[in-house]
Amino acid sequence: MKLRRMRATEYDHYRSLSVDDYCADLCANFEYSVATSRAECERVMPATLAEAMEAPGHAMLVIEVAAQCVGYVWMHLDGPAGHLLDFIVEPAHRGLGHGRRALELMEARLRAEGAQSLQLRVAANNPRAQQLYEQAGLRVTGQLLAKRLT
Repeated sequence: MKLRRMRATEYDHYRSLSVDDYCADLCANFEYSVATSRAECERVMPATLAEAMEAPGHAMLVIEVAAQCVGYVWMHLDGPAGHLLDFIVEPAHRGLGHGRRALELMEARLRAEGAQSLQLRVAANNPRAQQLYEQAGLRVTGQLLAKRLT
């Protein structure tokens, strides 16, 4: 397994997966309507790979196994903290240990770039990801609380 830079031709597929996952997260955890969720996803998700890479410290990566893309990573190094902004293993490749190994490679990459910590947000309705992160030694440092106002 290796992490490599995402190619512009791969971004649309990654973006589609990411928007779908994020919309489902917003609907499940914040009780947004599908339309509101979709609009928010489109607002915050960069339209192109070039746009995503404009900000310093950002890395858009492909998780590759035997020359096949099995997932995607969006990381950001901000001072001493490495932020995992997005982490997707393709559905057909889940449960095979790719997420665990990719997380190890992300940590090594961030460490080599000077990061002292790894930070991320995980959805409350994603126990599989929560378990992966806990097994990798991440711990809860706070909670995001939400209340529907409409």
